[in-house]
Amino acid sequence: MLQHLLSMPQLLLRWLGALGGWSYLVIFALVFAESGLLLLLPGETVVLVAGVLAAHGKLDLPLVMVVAPISAMLGDCTGFALGRGPARRRFVARGRLLVLRAQDAARVKALIDRHGGLAIVGSRFVGVLRTATPFVCGLIDVPPRRFFSYNIPACVVWGVGIAALGDLGGNVWERLHDWVGRGSVLLGAVLLVTSFLWIRLVKRQNSLDSLE
Repeated sequence: MLQHLLSMPQLLLRWLGALGGWSYLVIFALVFAESGLLLLLPGETVVLVAGVLAAHGKLDLPLVMVVAPISAMLGDCTGFALGRGPARRRFVARGRLLVLRAQDAARVKALIDRHGGLAIVGSRFVGVLRTATPFVCGLIDVPPRRFFSYNIPACVVWGVGIAALGDLGGNVWERLHDWVGRGSVLLGAVLLVTSFLWIRLVKRQNSLDSLE
């Protein structure tokens, strides 16, 4: 099982290392398509591997830290728009859209109903939820302002944090990939604390707006 898990980053390491400057386009495409086109792609792994390549001087770490969050934001924005647009009718009629099934959407909705904005934040760090949450938020008519107030900080921390994790790992990237899920949880925990403060600020601002 571990050998299977490591085969993907090994392939990406060789592939991205050979592409040079085109690697940034691959990073953008995979991260964007994960949530923007509802495809189960190795978005997190490609950012991690890009960080490893940056540690070896083959990619530019600051540029990876820019490309990853921007592609994540644009992908989530596209997924959100699909949920609010024509894809909504197709999903409701067929009960599925690409990899997303009705029962998956119901689980994500239950998480959002229960945990609100924190579910939007946390989903960026959890596999299939990263793919499904933006679409489901559009599907259930989460207000755009509310969605993006949580989503944008999550994308920034996710993209920068995973790239930095890969860069710090350097030559021990195989072991790091085995631990990336736990690393994401740690990053998520840090973000949850930050998000709590952000939520307080957003609620206070909304209260002030309602008074005006």
